[in-house]
Amino acid sequence: MLNLERPARMNYPFGRGSIMECGNVITSACYETRLNRVVAILLTFAANKKITAMILYNVTVKVETSAADEWVRWMKETHMPDLVNTGLFSDTRLCRLLEQDDSEGPTYAAQYYCNSIDDYNAYIDNHAPEMRERAFKAFGGKFAAFRTVMEII
Repeated sequence: MLNLERPARMNYPFGRGSIMECGNVITSACYETRLNRVVAILLTFAANKKITAMILYNVTVKVETSAADEWVRWMKETHMPDLVNTGLFSDTRLCRLLEQDDSEGPTYAAQYYCNSIDDYNAYIDNHAPEMRERAFKAFGGKFAAFRTVMEII
């Protein structure tokens, strides 16, 4: 059982480089009580937020050399911010694959992070067709893409 009682004379914030001070003496009971309070807060947060596994939606894209610079700019300035603005993704990252045959153009991995598989499915159902259409309007047949969905463990 978690002990959530505050020790007498606990000073906040942590004092003078010590883990915690209860009066002028650092005690293991004081530290344990503080740790119990932190654990209780985290458990309450997890219960209220229904924390689920994070999902990585990865789109690997081969782009023709003639369109690569413009495509990267469009991804960073337009497409990736648009995906975040759906409210379903918490972060994005664009990577260039190394040690690849770039004779037909560079290969990139666009990575989109969402908090749950439900958020990913909502994106696929409600936003993906329009986002893909925008990419085809902007770059036509100058790229080829394949998608993978992964759970971060």
